[in-house]
Amino acid sequence: MRLVKVASFPSRVEAGLAAGILESNGIMHTIRADDVGIFGPGHQGPFHKGVDLLVAETDLAEALSLLQDAGLLE
Repeated sequence: MRLVKVASFPSRVEAGLAAGILESNGIMHTIRADDVGIFGPGHQGPFHKGVDLLVAETDLAEALSLLQDAGLLE
């Protein structure tokens, strides 16, 4: 299974909200963030490189549609 980025968010909290929408619609996902360093994985503020939400390539179109309908994507 090939993972692709469906969206990038400024914080893990916002990515988590989007992930919840995908999860409630049966779409598997993973969150990728550069949360090493002095703040560690508990950091809830903005990330310099953003927080990426990844889905299977086969689920990309549906994930984009769900996130757009929820107003989480421009």
